[in-house]
Amino acid sequence: AVAATAPSSCAQPDLTAAAPTPSSATVGTPLTFSSTVSNVGGLTTGASFNNRFRVATAANGGGTVSTLSVNSLATLAASGNAGVTSSSYTFSSAGTYSVSVCADQNASSVGTITESNEGNNCSGWTNVTVTAAPTPPATP
Repeated sequence: AVAATAPSSCAQPDLTAAAPTPSSATVGTPLTFSSTVSNVGGLTTGASFNNRFRVATAANGGGTVSTLSVNSLATLAASGNAGVTSSSYTFSSAGTYSVSVCADQNASSVGTITESNEGNNCSGWTNVTVTAAPTPPATP
């Protein structure tokens, strides 16, 4: 007789995002944020998916959180990585803000890829120090 064995869990993709950069900005100067999305799972995503950059009005994701931009990535192979970049963003006042990236999320925080771990899609928050633009020297 052959002993029955429990089926192993099916391999699935597992998408994660690295903390975005940069961590400093100047009031009134547009910039873009960059991150790396990784598929740390054992299977390709099999389809394209969205990634959402979020910005918070205070450090560590505090204050009001809103969507900075959403972009799409093509199919990502198992153990694959891809760079993602936000749309241009301009801070209107000095202070400490924060930015995060969520793999496989649209603007409504909804994903399309079935993953082995749906709870690790978002990066940690990167605190962004926004300074006032330097004042040009007075001309005599």
